[in-house]
Amino acid sequence: MDRRKLGALAFGAMLVAAACSPTGGESAAPSTGTESSAPSSEATAPASAPAEDALGTREIPAGEPLHIAYWGVLSGADSTLGEDSKQGVEIALDDLKNTFKGHEIRLTTEDGLCTPPGGATAAQKLAADSTIVGLIGSSCSDETVGGIAAITAAGLTTISPSNTRPALTAADRDATYAGYLRTAHSDAFQGKAVAEFVKNELGKTTMATIHDGSAYAQALQQVAAEWLDAATLQRRLRTDGALGAEYFSLDTVRTIDAQVWGQAFEPPLFCDDVEVVSQRLVAEKHLKLSVRHAGALRDAIWFGHTEPVGAKVRLAYQLRVDEYNGQQRVQMVVEGAG
Repeated sequence: MDRRKLGALAFGAMLVAAACSPTGGESAAPSTGTESSAPSSEATAPASAPAEDALGTREIPAGEPLHIAYWGVLSGADSTLGEDSKQGVEIALDDLKNTFKGHEIRLTTEDGLCTPPGGATAAQKLAADSTIVGLIGSSCSDETVGGIAAITAAGLTTISPSNTRPALTAADRDATYAGYLRTAHSDAFQGKAVAEFVKNELGKTTMATIHDGSAYAQALQQVAAEWLDAATLQRRLRTDGALGAEYFSLDTVRTIDAQVWGQAFEPPLFCDDVEVVSQRLVAEKHLKLSVRHAGALRDAIWFGHTEPVGAKVRLAYQLRVDEYNGQQRVQMVVEGAG
């Protein structure tokens, strides 16, 4: 989803959280005298008792602005992340004609630099402004880690349109995150999706992760690695069944090799019960076997596998041509055993 849409979504959620008194007649307007910085008691009296909330509530007198803030990365290499979301907030403001329930909306922005120290500085500055009633941000999870304590301590709530680190909304997070919400998905789902794609779509049993060293990337790859555990890696193979002895020939291999194969249209994978006559390691990382199949001795190799197999085993295999000293022979290339 476009980050501008995410920013607008977070803005909408923040407005729902904001508490505004209903607009009224002349009695609801603040005094215009020299001491008008404090509205009259008549102007501040709410129409009903304010809602209760663990972080507290704020009533905005009629006629006074609704002051909100956006904080996120607005400079440096990652500035596009924050700028996109900020533009989403600005678009939402334009759609509302900069007004909500009779209150003019005032927007303040702070650059969190996409780092914990940057987030801490931005959050402390915003938390010190007693006129702010709610925040949108941050852009980067690191900013939230650095700044959420100050925001919660000030009785404020921030809603992030783009934070994805799982720990930010984990059930066991500490009390400093009480003022934190988000509209973005968690990497707990994104990392799981990556792992499931590797396993189910690609049919792979190993995965290497490459990241830039950032806490965000480390968290994402950690989730993916956790989902791709030993249980998940149990590979399911679909086979074409047993291969008749009469088809165990070079002609069969050449016929197969002449076709075009690909993902979702894999070459034939056969499955047969065999008796293992001998087995040994080749180059310390491949298992070389001699097996009895349909009454005849066959050569087989299991690339990347080092554990020995039992005396009698069911092999899932493809047929390949093994050429050595100018001689060609059919070889079973093992994909799995059970």
